[in-house]
Amino acid sequence: MSQQPPRMGRPPTLVAGQRIPERIMDVAERLFGKYGYEEVSIRRIVNEVGVTQGALYHHFDSKQDLFCRVGERVLRRQTERLEQILAEGGTAEEMLVKSCISATVATADELEAAWVYLRLAEVLEDAEQAEEMQRQRRRHYQLLRDLMREGQRTGVLRSDIPAHVLAFQMIGMIQHVPNWWRPDGERTARQLGEDFATLFLVGAKA
Repeated sequence: MSQQPPRMGRPPTLVAGQRIPERIMDVAERLFGKYGYEEVSIRRIVNEVGVTQGALYHHFDSKQDLFCRVGERVLRRQTERLEQILAEGGTAEEMLVKSCISATVATADELEAAWVYLRLAEVLEDAEQAEEMQRQRRRHYQLLRDLMREGQRTGVLRSDIPAHVLAFQMIGMIQHVPNWWRPDGERTARQLGEDFATLFLVGAKA
């Protein structure tokens, strides 16, 4: 009796208890953030994830695509945090302070992810990905700008500075934390967020 070849089952969808695309992005986020885009190979990523290169390329077109998808995820998390703060409500000043502290703590807690996001412009070449990233950035900016407008409308923030300038000031202040802040420094992430909120309100308060 001839032996039948083994039947091929469905390819695995989980690794280490995670969906494969999420696990790949988690590992890539850590490696890219620690070693940089050029120094991290696809082989190194799949070896740490525990999947084949074919499994990675089933979900991501290239290393650049993976890097950009990681960056998009970082921004999406920040936007979702801001949306949650706005949904919880409160005064404009309360929401401004919460959003400043939340974004600073998240950036400090995820330094490797924040580094990836900062360097997206150096890697991003695909037109569709660039458009999607711009859309996400615009969404985040618009939420923050509208909060600044609410602060101006209620007399919390000065009205002689345009709301979009105030929004970009807060974004820029927090965005570059990975370039200089260190976990073993004299200020914790929350203290730094409180410092930023204080500095922002001192300059922008009506």
